[in-house]
Amino acid sequence: RGPISQYSVNASGSSGVFNYYAGFEDRAESGILPQNDFRRQSVRLNLEAVTSKNFTLSGTANYSYTQATRPQNDNNIYGWIRNTFSFGPDTAGNSRSYGRFNGTDSLLIASIENKTITNRLVGSLEAKYIAPFLPGFSLRGLAGFDFSNTRNSNVFPAQFSYATAVRGRRDIYEETRQRLNFDLNASYTYDIIEGLNATTLVGAQLFDTRLRWVTLSGQVFPTEVISTISSGDATLVTVDEFFENFRDAGVFLRHEMNYKQT
Repeated sequence: RGPISQYSVNASGSSGVFNYYAGFEDRAESGILPQNDFRRQSVRLNLEAVTSKNFTLSGTANYSYTQATRPQNDNNIYGWIRNTFSFGPDTAGNSRSYGRFNGTDSLLIASIENKTITNRLVGSLEAKYIAPFLPGFSLRGLAGFDFSNTRNSNVFPAQFSYATAVRGRRDIYEETRQRLNFDLNASYTYDIIEGLNATTLVGAQLFDTRLRWVTLSGQVFPTEVISTISSGDATLVTVDEFFENFRDAGVFLRHEMNYKQT
């Protein structure tokens, strides 16, 4: 295992009516193989306002940036494991000796870049109201969101010869997810008889989810320092796009009874 570093800083406070928390974290890892590292940076913010004993408004937000570079190993001819275990020394006594990296030279494997970058924002806004005119009755409303974008880039350098690339190759996969959720409910807690109370909760929920992804592949790059698919000599190999949007909604009713807080 390579070196790991992690740093964090946070602050919190309260003014009686207003409460807050803010934090930042930075984590970095390095693997023992070439093209193997990880970095994540995140920021979190929590806010709460208690405007009265009957009403509370709160919100949370968390943003993270993640970058990961991984070596090839996904059951292909460019993986470290396949080219060491599958092509290791011949221990069966056969006349043919395979030898390590007979499938793909180690320099070619180490030069492949497989990088994934993810941006994600998650948050919510919540309001709670306790009715002063009806003890035990409360209202709660919540709106949340989860937005993320992931981009994976797989680059075979143009200065080396690969079986699946012609003068270099770049494969791009980009995925965007958006999810919204809404929750509104009302609850009422009351006594039935001495020692026995009940809580009835009724509410509604709505979810809206959208997913979109795009894939691009290009090869034949003019030089080893240029790997953009839109470069002059590059040839577009594949293009694909997908989109879906679905919504879910429902209502629910829950009833609980409790005897002497058991």
